[in-house]
Amino acid sequence: MKQIDELKKFCDSYNKIYIYGAGAIARKLSSIMKSIQCEYDSYIVSRKGDNVSFLYGHPVHEVMDIDLAADGIGIILAISEENQKDIRDTLDRIKFKNYFCYQCDLSFHKDILPILSLRERCKFLEESIRNGKHVVVLISDSISFNNTNWRYRAYNIYEVMLKYSIKWSYMFFSETEIKMIIPFLNKVDVVTFLRMQWTFEIDEFIKHAKNEKVTILYSIDDLVFNSMHAVRILENSTSTCTMKMYNDIFGKIARNRMIMDKADGFLSTNTCLKMCLERDFHKPCKIIRNFLNEEQIGLSKVQAPSYSLERDVFIIGYFSGTFTHQKDFSCCSFALSRLMEKYKDIKLRIVGYIKIPQELERYQQMGRIEEIPQVDFLTLQKLIGEVDVNLAPLVVDEFTNSKSELKFFEAAIMSVVTCASPTIAFQECITNGENGFLCENETEWYLNLQCLYLDFNRRKKMATNARKYAVENYTGEKVVAMIEAAYEYWD
Repeated sequence: MKQIDELKKFCDSYNKIYIYGAGAIARKLSSIMKSIQCEYDSYIVSRKGDNVSFLYGHPVHEVMDIDLAADGIGIILAISEENQKDIRDTLDRIKFKNYFCYQCDLSFHKDILPILSLRERCKFLEESIRNGKHVVVLISDSISFNNTNWRYRAYNIYEVMLKYSIKWSYMFFSETEIKMIIPFLNKVDVVTFLRMQWTFEIDEFIKHAKNEKVTILYSIDDLVFNSMHAVRILENSTSTCTMKMYNDIFGKIARNRMIMDKADGFLSTNTCLKMCLERDFHKPCKIIRNFLNEEQIGLSKVQAPSYSLERDVFIIGYFSGTFTHQKDFSCCSFALSRLMEKYKDIKLRIVGYIKIPQELERYQQMGRIEEIPQVDFLTLQKLIGEVDVNLAPLVVDEFTNSKSELKFFEAAIMSVVTCASPTIAFQECITNGENGFLCENETEWYLNLQCLYLDFNRRKKMATNARKYAVENYTGEKVVAMIEAAYEYWD
């Protein structure tokens, strides 16, 4: 609070305020400036490069284009602490002292999920074995709720199995903790590797597990085990591909396969990914779909649906997740442009990583596109719950057909309708026109979004249907039955 007071005092001291930076920190600062009613002129960056030309309706200039000798200029440094030091040194050299160092912690909240300590997890394992339960141990490269894969494929399964399963016990560990699991291997039924990459230590661990006749499974939620799809990932990037990116992608695929080749079978999120795994490895694969955790469900019960709010704008939301969705977003970007041209009260909310395409740049300049950097998953749920419709565009091919439907049910539990591309997973959960829309081309994106904009009652009914479907299919005992059935195949 002290920093906010100092920031406001700084802004009141100058006639013209510039924000130095155009990244995540600057974007977060922009929303704070708006909340404390502090006006600013524009953004400045060291070099334009790939930076946007406008942000929240304000131009982005190179610092060399600004006359820093002019009277009444104040600059807020909205960049990382490391970069702030370099810029401060530069400004000090030219005797410019009118700057404010904005300190911003973009880290995620630490206490969102109750992650047990290593000691508590080992004790849980001992008790499960003593109680005669069938034991599943999951190993991931790290334990972090910031990681979508870990949250959906590790924590959520642990949470629901703990609450509902009588026969099975499930616990997660990180790669650095695998030595702690070795003493338990003679009592463990299944070891599941979550999208892990091969190391010498993992190789030795697998040998121990196989000596104890433990079933080895590999859990994966994306088509990242075939090098032909590496090109697809790179093509969809928002930035120019570097040699390091090439090496990283192909290296990860090869190291994924090193473990997958040693596995007895696989766990996937949908039917297409299951077929690809069985085709490529000639081993059985069972489906454990992604589903909601108790925290997401609890939040949905206290946040009012968007259709119950009185407001004078219609918000379309796009929650990109990772940087690999630039090409996917183009499926609906021209339809969005047409809608925003026709209906002046439509705004677009983008959360995550996406570069605004050319056809939408003018709405960005007008301040009708809200850009929010990556947030923790509960904040994400809140932001989804505030929009009127959720977008899930994908270029439909084998790669995207292997993706899960989480963008549907994350919105559905918040009573928000989704317009999605007709991938296999979305076709399996969306009944077109009843609990969402499937959009194959620009015309369908335009007409379906327009329908939701114009017909409040239709949107409300579809949102209610979507939430009902999410509760019935992505929560509770039905989910446990799916998980138990998958593991019992190898029991």
